[in-house]
Amino acid sequence: MLTQEKRGIFVITGVMASGKSTVAQLLAEKFDKGVHLRGDTFQRMIVSGREEMLPDSEGEAINQLRLRHQITAAAADCAKKRLSSVCGLTLPINPLKKSLEQIWQKA
Repeated sequence: MLTQEKRGIFVITGVMASGKSTVAQLLAEKFDKGVHLRGDTFQRMIVSGREEMLPDSEGEAINQLRLRHQITAAAADCAKKRLSSVCGLTLPINPLKKSLEQIWQKA
């Protein structure tokens, strides 16, 4: 068991069905206070007008993806500061890698 001294955010990325959630869950369980934020949870928060992210997506799908990244970063930051030793996130690899990196730098 790892203690709160090792507080941090771990971002697990990969293609669909590559084991991201499994790895993040196992990692979070190694800490005395661990949180696993699942990317799918934030995607389901958009309940109407949701656009799925596909390799050639643009417009609203990209706007929604950016929104999900911002919500995920804010939740991870909150968990890291207040609740947990580790926050394991699962996010798919996508064409907005640079955008995601910018969001995390601001969080």
